[in-house]
Amino acid sequence: KRKVGAVREEAEHRYDDRMAQSKRDEGKLLSEIEHGAVAAVVEKLDKLSTAMKRMQEEILPDFSTEEWRQKLEEVAPGMQQRIDESEVGRGNGGGASASANATAAAWSNIERRLVMLEKELGLLGMMTAAKVETLELIRQKLRSENARLAETTADFGRREEEKEGELEAVRRAAEDEKVVLSKDLDALQSLYERELEKLREEVEEEKKKRSKISEEKDDVDRTKSELSAEVSEKSEQIALLHERLEQEAEARSELAAELKVARKAGRGLKLELDNLKKEHKFLGRDVQAGGGSGKYNGVEREDLCKIVNNLTSQVHDLTEHNARLEGELRTVRRSRSLNGGGADSSGKTIDRTVDMVVKDRLKDNDLTARILRRRMESEVGGYSKKQAGSTAADEGERRYAAERDVKGGSRAGARRVSISSPAHTRERGRRGGRESTFDSTFAESHTLEKSLGLNPVSYSFSPRASEAGSPR
Repeated sequence: KRKVGAVREEAEHRYDDRMAQSKRDEGKLLSEIEHGAVAAVVEKLDKLSTAMKRMQEEILPDFSTEEWRQKLEEVAPGMQQRIDESEVGRGNGGGASASANATAAAWSNIERRLVMLEKELGLLGMMTAAKVETLELIRQKLRSENARLAETTADFGRREEEKEGELEAVRRAAEDEKVVLSKDLDALQSLYERELEKLREEVEEEKKKRSKISEEKDDVDRTKSELSAEVSEKSEQIALLHERLEQEAEARSELAAELKVARKAGRGLKLELDNLKKEHKFLGRDVQAGGGSGKYNGVEREDLCKIVNNLTSQVHDLTEHNARLEGELRTVRRSRSLNGGGADSSGKTIDRTVDMVVKDRLKDNDLTARILRRRMESEVGGYSKKQAGSTAADEGERRYAAERDVKGGSRAGARRVSISSPAHTRERGRRGGRESTFDSTFAESHTLEKSLGLNPVSYSFSPRASEAGSPR
């Protein structure tokens, strides 16, 4: 508490001293301006502006104040207009001498520096208020933490007294247990000595058994030498059998490769035969009658083209509707992102930041910067939201107009349907009385058949072939 209070008082005294010094400097500057010391006034204005920037950097050393200066420009947009009007008023004197123009330029420079100084003073005041609010929040948080720590300390004291009573009882029980354990240790020592004697006797018996096992091992070694000769003979026989097996494997691999090639050729012939059957069936030919000159069915062909035409128009309409909805959705999202308020979450964010500052996870400068940003945004919010809303509306109208022009051009240049004869080449669409036509080419037919789940068949229509009654 003392540290926070001292920092707060120091910041307030420093701010008051700077403000008093600024007022004194402004008084001196006015007196010097009255006496014509323009150069000295400009120099002192620069020094005062530098001092203001140094104070801002002392308050927020880890952050750049350029962002706050830009926002301050939006808060006070009339300052530059006042400078321009004053310059225009001085420039329209008419017939003024060169010295008068120089004096007017000097006064204009001084007014610019005064306006900049006014901005720096406003920004410094906001930063100081944000710093004071930061220290106040930290002080309140530390006070609540101290109260909780006092309660926790008292609770720990009570628990410690209870634990001491329990510990004394445990000590007495441990002394009793120690006496019992000493008696048990004596009994275990005597038992250990008896068991050790038994183990020594077992070791002697184990040595005798190992001597017998060594003798049996010699017998096994002799048997092993006899079997090694037989193993060498069997290994030679295995090598011969392995060579024969490799020869048979090579012969089998060659036969398998030939069989695979033959099967692949058979599958290709079968697939080609199936495709030919499907193509003839689709074109209306009778395969079982031995080929011949089958002809198109005009009614079926016209129905098929009508179905494809309707599907194409529906696909175009759905594509246009989807693109229009996507454009509207992007416009709404952009307007929401620009107009969306963070006022509800700003308080929670500051509370979380205060907790992190108290726990030494963040510096108090971060909290000061967020409070300053909140205050600046509250002052600039109305102007920014109005400008952002108009910008988003204009952008949405431009995008919608561009998409509408592009879609209109693509619809105007769409491919038209031309099937068999002039009597069946055109029909009126159901939407808007548009004239929908269809040109069935090789690529479009394959795409349509894949989308409908059919096997692709190579076919195409042309006016001459359909009028003659023969398929192409």
